[in-house]
Amino acid sequence: MKDRLAPDVQRFFDHWKSLPRDGKLPRVRDYLDRVKADLQPNVLLLDVVSATEVYVRLIGTRLVDLTGRELTRTNSLDIYAPDLRVEVGRSCVTMVTHPCGQISKRTVKTSGGMLLAASSIALPLGVDGNLLGCLAAFTEMHDPVATDETMTVIQRLTDRHWIDIGYGIPA
Repeated sequence: MKDRLAPDVQRFFDHWKSLPRDGKLPRVRDYLDRVKADLQPNVLLLDVVSATEVYVRLIGTRLVDLTGRELTRTNSLDIYAPDLRVEVGRSCVTMVTHPCGQISKRTVKTSGGMLLAASSIALPLGVDGNLLGCLAAFTEMHDPVATDETMTVIQRLTDRHWIDIGYGIPA
């Protein structure tokens, strides 16, 4: 696994694995009580309601800068190209209902039309209430983003792999 992950993505995964467990998963409060300040700017916490509703609970400052807008309480699926939304929504539901994670490479399109590479990992967190679950997602850009550009859409996902966190991976 370590050879597949970008360095900060691996550090985020190691941090997630170190969190205390209340049952199968670390809970949102466990994550929030132990935030790693150097990783937090690249983190999204996502509330998974359904395959079409995955809301941003928290967005790190680096990701706000990258997108050029505050996404808290918006449907995170809206930042994906339309042809990816159904697949990404289903993956989010899978990660919280069959506890597993997912890594991927992303191609991000900027406001200036540039295509940039990024790596991402999403891992489940336990929640209370009427949500299916919550995901902690970390994204590391591989390419620098010009200061006058913002991300307009996640255009493509490649190298997607499930991560077994102790409960197997989906078929």
